[in-house]
Amino acid sequence: MQQAELKQIRGIGDAICELLKRDHGINTLADLARLTDTEVDDLQRTLRAGRRGVPSGDVARWRDQARQLMRETPATAKEPLATFVVEAWGSVSEPGDQPHFIVHHIEDDETLETSAPGPTIDDAVRWMQQRVPVPAAPPGQELPAGTRQAAGLSPAHQGSPPPPGRGGLRITGLEVRRAASSGGNQWSTQLLADDPVAVEGEGALVFVGHVSLEGAEEPVTCDMRCRLRHIESGHELTFSWSGEVMATTGTHSVLSSAPFAIPAGIYRAIFSAADRRHGAGRSFRELPLLVIS
Repeated sequence: MQQAELKQIRGIGDAICELLKRDHGINTLADLARLTDTEVDDLQRTLRAGRRGVPSGDVARWRDQARQLMRETPATAKEPLATFVVEAWGSVSEPGDQPHFIVHHIEDDETLETSAPGPTIDDAVRWMQQRVPVPAAPPGQELPAGTRQAAGLSPAHQGSPPPPGRGGLRITGLEVRRAASSGGNQWSTQLLADDPVAVEGEGALVFVGHVSLEGAEEPVTCDMRCRLRHIESGHELTFSWSGEVMATTGTHSVLSSAPFAIPAGIYRAIFSAADRRHGAGRSFRELPLLVIS
């Protein structure tokens, strides 16, 4: 059912559906629609590095089409923010007189009765607006300027402030090195390359992720994950590690894995970084080939 959702997008078929679900956690139109520009660029780069035949700009078009389809989808039923019973009274003897209104607020059990002369319709509308709670804006969004003031909302009915922005994670660098050994020299190999990466020698490997946090107000606990798929056998190895990523512009945090023993072979490698609390946007990188000998 979820894959059928994604196949509404022009250019997404069974193979891409399975890839997005398995490697990138994108199962629904909502998952695709909420991708940030950074995540779109990362996914486009990953698909091209994986030789998936996805033309440049297609991922951005997929996201835009998903957002359009989401807007066209009927909204789910919601509970009312406030309920009013409105009575309009007019004079039988004086048909030209402006009516007055009796408005009852169900939730607070309050009643307003307007009286002429005066802008009684405006009085009634303003009174109701003051009793409609405004939900807090979603993370990363703000209510339009002047919305609260124009509605005449009192502080008691304005709702709680939005939570602090969680921002988006970005993998800015990846490297691999041999686990420390007595008398041995430390070395590292950069993994973010357009060509296959070769790692030679024996011993367990340590993977190191350089992760930045953009547009956030507080640090997050980042879970990094590596999935290695052996090209010939199809056997998969998956391991993960975690660490704190600071919300400091222009910097990155270094997250190192525990040592892992990986058999020799040629692998397809996918790395991901995700906020443990699922607030910050995810990041992922795919390597063309990782050769371990």
